Amino acid sequence: MATSNYITNVAIVGAGGNCGSFITKALLKTGKHKITAITWIDSQNKLPAGSTIRKWLLAKPPRSLYEYALAKPANFGIDFTNRTVTLFDDGETKISTSTLPQVGRAVSALLSLPIKPEGADKEACLESLKNKVVYVNSFTVSQKDILESALRVTSTKAVEQTIEKEPVKERYSSGIKEIQEGKPLGFATMTARVFYPDGCGDFEHNKGTLNNLLNLPKEDIDVATKIANDRSKASN
Repeated sequence: MATSNYITNVAIVGAGGNCGSFITKALLKTGKHKITAITWIDSQNKLPAGSTIRKWLLAKPPRSLYEYALAKPANFGIDFTNRTVTLFDDGETKISTSTLPQVGRAVSALLSLPIKPEGADKEACLESLKNKVVYVNSFTVSQKDILESALRVTSTKAVEQTIEKEPVKERYSSGIKEIQEGKPLGFATMTARVFYPDGCGDFEHNKGTLNNLLNLPKEDIDVATKIANDRSKASN
């Protein structure tokens, strides 16, 4: 029997969740995969049609993607509700970040690559990526870039915001202290680490991404910021 050069069977842990649902839908859309959806044993989430369902007791994953991080002021320092902004240092350090739909598209495109190279492009296969860390992103932006997007989305001006500055290293240290004190908010506060001026959060330029290889689209940051603003409103 001939062996397929493509992955066909895929199991997705947390397939009904915020990130997993986008991955599942994107994979099913290709029509190339048989999906097993693994989800919480008591989950009430509606799973995408076309997947085989298996329920298990799972741990909750962190929610640190753009729409979720921005909706919580402790992450990126922008508070939609109270119109306050905390810039880490000067607010100009850029980080690479992704939206939920982009993650779904990226995983789907990655798992749809041939296992071994086909044609002239020897890099466009899973074999060439084996045991490697790969990166994708939606935007590489600074806090000031995010703030400008938030102002456009909310039809407000910078003068209507209370803008403060905080040294990023102090911000990160306060997050560690909060965790030591048993305060879960510390995990969000520690997000400031990616805004260190050493460029650790800018993997697009420091590591490179697979966006072109996976044919991922350019996204509109304002669309994602609006989703974050809507989530912020819903939580208040």
